[in-house]
Amino acid sequence: TIGAGASSTTTIAGDLAVTGQMPVGSVVQIQWMSDVTEVAHTGSYASTNLTDVITPTDANNDILVILACSYRTAYSSGDGRGQFKLERAISGGATTDVLTTGDATVKGEGEGTDVYSEWTLIFLDAPATASAITYTLYANEQSGAFTTGATQYSSMSLMEISAT
Repeated sequence: TIGAGASSTTTIAGDLAVTGQMPVGSVVQIQWMSDVTEVAHTGSYASTNLTDVITPTDANNDILVILACSYRTAYSSGDGRGQFKLERAISGGATTDVLTTGDATVKGEGEGTDVYSEWTLIFLDAPATASAITYTLYANEQSGAFTTGATQYSSMSLMEISAT
C-alpha cells in the first residue's frame, strides 16, 4: 500500500512499514570541532575556544553535547583550581548558561607541580528550537594557574537526536 502526503506509509511484505522518518533516539546530524589553543584563565569566565553551531531540523529534537577539554592546573604553594560552564545561544533568542560546574571542580594538588588532565561532559539538551544554536564552553580560574587546551586536543561534538 502506498499513501500520499507527509505521513504516508509504504507497506512491504505485510509487516515492514517505512515512513521516511527516523526512529525516536536516532542521530539526525553531527557537528564536530577540535582545538589545540592554550587559554590561560584568570578571575572571570572566558571562552576555552570550544564553540560550535548546530541548526536542528525539528524544534522537538534534542541536542547531545559531548565535550573533552584538556587543562593544566598549577600553584606554587597548594593547588590550582578552576571551573567550567556551558553556554547555549539561540539565534534570535536567549543566551543561557545550561550547565555550571560550581566551585573548585577541577584541581591539581602539590606545590610547584603542574597537573594535566581532561574534563569531559555528556549533556542532553532540549532547546525547543529549529534556529541555529551556538554552544560555547567557558572556564574560570579560582586559584593558582588554570589553563585550558594545555598540550592536548580539546573537542566538542553536537548531535541532533530525533525526539518524535
